[in-house]
Amino acid sequence: MVDNYKTHFGDLKRDPPIRFDEVKTSHYVDFGTLASLAGVSVAEFKELNPGFLPAVQTGKLRVPPNYPLRVPKGRAASFEQKYAALGPGNRFTSQKSYYVRHRVQRGQSLSVIARRYGTSVSSIMRTNNLRSAHRIRVGQVLKIPTGRSSSVQTASSYSSKSAASRSGTYTVRRGDTLSEIAQRHGTSVSALMRANRLSSSRNLRIGQKLTLPGGAGASASIHTVRSGDTLSGIAKRYGTSVASLKRLNGISDARNLKIGQKLKVSGRTASRSRATTHKVSSGDVLSKIASRYGVSVRSIMRANNLSSANRIRVGQVLRIPSS
Repeated sequence: MVDNYKTHFGDLKRDPPIRFDEVKTSHYVDFGTLASLAGVSVAEFKELNPGFLPAVQTGKLRVPPNYPLRVPKGRAASFEQKYAALGPGNRFTSQKSYYVRHRVQRGQSLSVIARRYGTSVSSIMRTNNLRSAHRIRVGQVLKIPTGRSSSVQTASSYSSKSAASRSGTYTVRRGDTLSEIAQRHGTSVSALMRANRLSSSRNLRIGQKLTLPGGAGASASIHTVRSGDTLSGIAKRYGTSVASLKRLNGISDARNLKIGQKLKVSGRTASRSRATTHKVSSGDVLSKIASRYGVSVRSIMRANNLSSANRIRVGQVLRIPSS
């Protein structure tokens, strides 16, 4: 439709394409600070970088490291010079603490809610002073932690943990959970599991090195859009995010995909991935499991010889096909 716009809409005045340079940071930084470094207003910076969530654009959350940022054409060198001179009050090693409110719906469990927001059951329990993960009720409003406490980081004291993140790996520390690691590095639990061939999100050990999908160490690939493809499905398949796909390909509207369109993808290569497994938890349904792993309900049914999408049970281990 974009190529044949005259047929549908007649002569339209088309805006010239936005020209920009791309830069990356190595710390968590406020959106407004980055706009200032780019020499533009927050509103202009939003236009250049439309993929960020409102919570990031309004300063409730910080922009995580290693994301490709757009700055006006010709200002990359100036941005990097100003970024290098930032004081310790503007560079951070972790995300801000941020909470959203969730009203419990029928059939939901804490594990289902935790997966939805990319956090852990224990974090939700601590935040809401819950003594048992089973004592929630329909209509109850929970505070959901979606970020971590922030700490200031100076250039001279940059830690080995953050340096590892830049190279595309992370070393597991005491108390870490896969959901918290995923949240901290802007990825998903399922993407981490696929990248590290983990059969369970609980299979972590202190000192273990994890590959971070979509990080600096990951290879870029090309995906050709097929019938039925969506940006969210493509993102899950390659272990990246919709925002990253939109930024890499200059897409402002996730619905504007054409069959045959070539997309740059920063993440794992789908053809090299292997199938993983999923242990059914209370409240799980095939549609939610399929959405989580970026595959179809039918493909899971075929992989597990299921005659009905409703015939799964708690504790059952399902084979999840790679695409």
